[in-house]
Amino acid sequence: MIASIGTASAFQTGYSNLSYWLANAVTWDGKWTSATEWVDAMPSNFGTNAAFREKFDLVTEGETYIVFYDTIIESWDNTNDAGDYYEICIDGLMDGGTAPKVDDYKVNIYGHAPTATVQWYKGTGTGWANTTTPAGFVWGEALASSPTTSANHYSAELKVPKSGIGAGAEIWVRVAYYDAHAGGYGLQAWPPTSANTPDAWGDIPYTTEAIPEGFNFGILAVLSSIAVVAGAICIRKMAVPKFGKL
Repeated sequence: MIASIGTASAFQTGYSNLSYWLANAVTWDGKWTSATEWVDAMPSNFGTNAAFREKFDLVTEGETYIVFYDTIIESWDNTNDAGDYYEICIDGLMDGGTAPKVDDYKVNIYGHAPTATVQWYKGTGTGWANTTTPAGFVWGEALASSPTTSANHYSAELKVPKSGIGAGAEIWVRVAYYDAHAGGYGLQAWPPTSANTPDAWGDIPYTTEAIPEGFNFGILAVLSSIAVVAGAICIRKMAVPKFGKL
């Protein structure tokens, strides 16, 4: 029930993180602004010392639905190195492939605020090409403590308008952080596969249900790579059109 029905390609086996409907508003300052800001999102560890959570929110503009992919990426890196970067790859049509297609997008945040730079890329069929930032994209980054750990660490919050990249409600993604510090964590990714192979990215199904109690704390605890609770939760998907008028 979690995997998308009718999808010809397959995402990376064992990597699926359920997206819940936003219950707590986000302040896009790159950190946990309050102790409850991200507890409505499922945590998933990746690499040696990083984690992400994601949820979705929906707004209406006239008769048009706009669905957003909201995520926070935390790394326990606290050194400012020029080579550090965050990266999210998105396959909005879940059609996979051995190379990025024209419906695939990637966003990289290079360096750290306030001097960080953001670059969006679009698939060409064989690789990536620079593209414009989609309208409505919001991000923030900070070096701060959080409810997941008391030590200061870098984290970034990103809000991606799915309509701006032609994505459906359910998407495939790859989330990564690169720590360039000598002796640091290096490249950490979920899934630990190539940014150039959409077939090897993870699945982000969604539900309108609230996150179950007990799954919203303890990012540093040992969690399964599969953050969804398969077979234990009956998932009711949103009954809204992909985008556009009803």
